Amino acid sequence: MDVQRDESAALRAEFAAESGLEYAQRRLLLDSSWTGTGVNGLTLGDGLTHFIIAAAPDPNSPYEDHVHVLEVEGEYQESKAQLGSAVQVFAGQSGTSEIALIALGEDFKMKHGMVYGDVLEVFENFN
Repeated sequence: MDVQRDESAALRAEFAAESGLEYAQRRLLLDSSWTGTGVNGLTLGDGLTHFIIAAAPDPNSPYEDHVHVLEVEGEYQESKAQLGSAVQVFAGQSGTSEIALIALGEDFKMKHGMVYGDVLEVFENFN
C-alpha cells in the first residue's frame, strides 16, 4: 500500500511540474520580462499541489531575445518532480494549449458564466 501511495504522489508531483510549465508559458505570453513565481511558488486549488518556477531569457540563444529558460519544481505532499525547458515565446500571441480559463491572483469572481474546456486556478502561497 505504501509503494502504491508513493507512486501516486510522485505522479501528482509530475503533473504539478507540467502544470507549472504550462503556467510559465502563459505568463510569458502576457509579459516577456516575467522571471518566475519566486521561492514561495504557487499552490493550486486543492491546497496540496504546488509548483515553483524560475524563468530567465537565454543569453546564448540564436533566436534573439524570445527564448526563455524555465526551471520548474512540482510538489505534491512529500513528492517532488523537476522539469527544465527552453521555450520560444512571443508576447501577445496565443499559446499552444487548450485551457479555456486561467484565474490568477486571489480576487477572482465569476457570476452566471460557463467555461467550455479546462480551468486552471492558481492561488498564491503565503508561508
